Amino acid sequence: MTSSSKDIGVYSEIEIGVQDIESIVSISVFSIEVNNINDRPTIKAGGITGEEDQVVIIDRALFSQLFDDIDGDLLSRIKLVQIPDANFGTLKNNDIPIREGVEINFNNLNLTFDPINNLNGEIGFVWQGRDEILYSSPVTFS
Repeated sequence: MTSSSKDIGVYSEIEIGVQDIESIVSISVFSIEVNNINDRPTIKAGGITGEEDQVVIIDRALFSQLFDDIDGDLLSRIKLVQIPDANFGTLKNNDIPIREGVEINFNNLNLTFDPINNLNGEIGFVWQGRDEILYSSPVTFS
């Protein structure tokens, strides 16, 4: 039998009896504890649009909307796996340019993208969302 999250808990005084051909009975009483395991969160692809030659503010609420965790855990941090090429502009957090691989606590997340002049078209970055334990698979934000 495979357990699910609805089975989490302690099951006490489980009794099993066995009788052989000579009617000898053996009874055993035991308990079983089903523990919760943390499932990997998931994120959906998403994006926003901005105006040419204008800084694009990437609201952290959008990251929360794209994040899903079957355990009910909240988004605790993001990891920027791949950032836009510097020839297109600069991705910043709290006005500080960021580099690939950086992890940002969700409560400190304040992303902006400062494009080069006359840039138009789709630009993106790859990110992962984390609950308190595990990161999601990477997804593109553009």
